Amino acid sequence: MNARVANRIIFFLSILGLGVAGFLWYAHVTGANIPCGATNDCEAVNHSPWATVGGPNGLPTSALGFGLYLLIAGLAFYRTTANRAGMIGVLVWVLALVGVGVSSWLTWIEADVLHKICKWCISSYAILLLMLVITSVERVLVLRGAWK
Repeated sequence: MNARVANRIIFFLSILGLGVAGFLWYAHVTGANIPCGATNDCEAVNHSPWATVGGPNGLPTSALGFGLYLLIAGLAFYRTTANRAGMIGVLVWVLALVGVGVSSWLTWIEADVLHKICKWCISSYAILLLMLVITSVERVLVLRGAWK
């Protein structure tokens, strides 16, 4: 894999993440039904006290996820034309790391506090984990001088 392919994968994953986070944001704001299989776990998680930042009428965490994915998509797109592609790669890695950290905490809340699992939230977590793996491999290869 080279830098161009990795960047395209990151861009594609960020578009998938925009879809997931956008849908959860929409469902949170409108109260739309969230298809989640046989359980009602997604609804319970998306309307729990941890689904917003700043209280019950605060910003939905899915809106923050949407913003994160939008920023990563923009950076991946910009990276194809920028002369400072290395610095942008580091920034994308940091954003993926922060996203995985926040998603890890929220997933722990789902499982340990709410005793529910939102499949949509887990899919967003998986997208961020894939991004982190790809960008981490890139960082290691860049440091070794093997990345082209």
